[in-house]
Amino acid sequence: MQIINFIETKYDALSEQIKTWLQGQYSKSDIVFSEASPFGQILKVDKELFTQNLNYNKNSVNQIAIDYTTSDRIIGNLARISGHNPTRPISATGTIQLKLKTGVDITSQIGGNPPTIKINNRTLIKNKTNSLYYNITLGSDYVIYAVTSNMTISLNVTQGKYDQAILTGQGTKEQSFSVNVDGIQNIENFNFAVFYNGLLLNKKDSMVDMLPFEYAYYSRTGFNGGLDLYFGTGDFGFVPDVGSIITVNYLLSDGKNGNILNNIPNDFTFIDSVYDGNGEILSMETLFDVTIENDINFGADKENKTFTKNLIPMVSRNFVLATPDQFIYQLSKLNMFSLINAYNTLDVNNINNDTYINQFITDTFGKNVANRDQILTNLKSYFPNIYDNVIYLYLIPNVQNYFLSDYNYFTIPFDAFYLSADQKNKVLDYLKILGTLSITTNVKIIDPVISRYVVNIYVRNYTTDTQDNIRNQIINVVSDYFINNNRFDRIIKADLITKIKEQVPGVDSVNLDFISKKNEDYHGDQNIAVINSNVPNTNDASLLTPSAVNPDRYDSNKVLGLDPVQGDIIADKNEYAVLRGGWYDRNGIYYNDIPILNGLSSINIIWTGVSTK
Repeated sequence: MQIINFIETKYDALSEQIKTWLQGQYSKSDIVFSEASPFGQILKVDKELFTQNLNYNKNSVNQIAIDYTTSDRIIGNLARISGHNPTRPISATGTIQLKLKTGVDITSQIGGNPPTIKINNRTLIKNKTNSLYYNITLGSDYVIYAVTSNMTISLNVTQGKYDQAILTGQGTKEQSFSVNVDGIQNIENFNFAVFYNGLLLNKKDSMVDMLPFEYAYYSRTGFNGGLDLYFGTGDFGFVPDVGSIITVNYLLSDGKNGNILNNIPNDFTFIDSVYDGNGEILSMETLFDVTIENDINFGADKENKTFTKNLIPMVSRNFVLATPDQFIYQLSKLNMFSLINAYNTLDVNNINNDTYINQFITDTFGKNVANRDQILTNLKSYFPNIYDNVIYLYLIPNVQNYFLSDYNYFTIPFDAFYLSADQKNKVLDYLKILGTLSITTNVKIIDPVISRYVVNIYVRNYTTDTQDNIRNQIINVVSDYFINNNRFDRIIKADLITKIKEQVPGVDSVNLDFISKKNEDYHGDQNIAVINSNVPNTNDASLLTPSAVNPDRYDSNKVLGLDPVQGDIIADKNEYAVLRGGWYDRNGIYYNDIPILNGLSSINIIWTGVSTK
């Protein structure tokens, strides 16, 4: 006979069933089984234990779900299951230059015949400004340089300090080892090497990539930011013998803190020794000027767990870089770009469906051009590679890196929005290092087309806050919004309004409008392409009017760069919208490049009234 209905999930209902059964079984009244009675107290304790157990089980189930978990270890486990290997810090790299100081007597101060200096690989130096360590990276154990009065030496440097871990083989199949580090530094993502009894091992992507008995291993990022190493079975890879010595040399990196934005002469101290031709230790700071030849940059922090959670759904299990989504996934792991997009043109099967080409024809020849099909055919013959297998990478650097100095969003130089040639090469090198770049895919990093906008914000404020204080807070909110915006196609007007209303005390009501420079150019002068000579950046394509548009085809209702209904900023695939002045609107009104109190600029706050709380 069933006494208790165990389908009940609420313990209150279960406890009432137990209480009723006990009363009937022993013919006792409710008074005997009150919370003050021994039976009642036992039942209450049991109820609390049951409730805690249910809560524990519920939390355990929630933690397993990627959308709800907060446990670093579970996120790491889920990343492993999905095939995602979290990125560890990436060290900044660059080039320094040594040049003999004026007045140095080479023959008396530098030994050798002729005078030479010997620099060892991984010579440790330290930056005086950020107090971080860097290594001189050579292609051999050491290099000897002849010293002359006009000589310069270019040396590659990598941020970080090398360390070593010694492990012992166990003689079993599928051995694994963890190398963990303490402190704020972590093992660099690429700069590590594993030796087996002094033999350098090959690094593989997985166990199935190992040949039988091949001296190889594969690695994954540890749960605590360290390095996990895995060895084979014999059929795949080799089995380390009992007592064998496994040595791991690794670089401890400080991530993005190792980026050096300002080139300060003689800002490095040599920690390790440099020798002359007679084997004597040289005083490098006395003999040589040290400057940065190529910027020391491209340093990035390790993935945080929130970032890892967002990346897990994007994992590609085929380990090949071929599609735009796969490129976005790999580049997102670098954690050094504020905006990433990748696209190609292979998915367009019919040139007639391309809105960009049709828009070009409309702007050039008019809406009702009679021979549109012939024009399309001619375009296709003149530009046969218009739909190719090139992956176009659109990358905006993390502009917050510039905030280490006296810059903010409205004052950082335009160079902050572009990758330098050196940075582009480092991105391509990173993709090649992964070893998963499809041989049929070409990669091209494009410069974003900068489109300038200004914003007018209409504010009704409360009397409890000063307008100066409200203004400063609004500027900060707008700055943060544009810095952290991760959409390349649209900037939502309503989202920005909501943030201002929620984050700025003293604002009763707020509205805003964006003004597009290219839209003002189009409607301001339809005959002449005007270049604003006040802005020197020639990469800023928006400084030109769209084209020498024929007045007969001028459309007074046309809106460029803005959603005519919602008021949002809209952008093409290769376009990047910024709040910057430095230009005139169609009525000849000038907007200053940076925010000012008296006059119009990139952000303008118009007070519409005062409310009393």
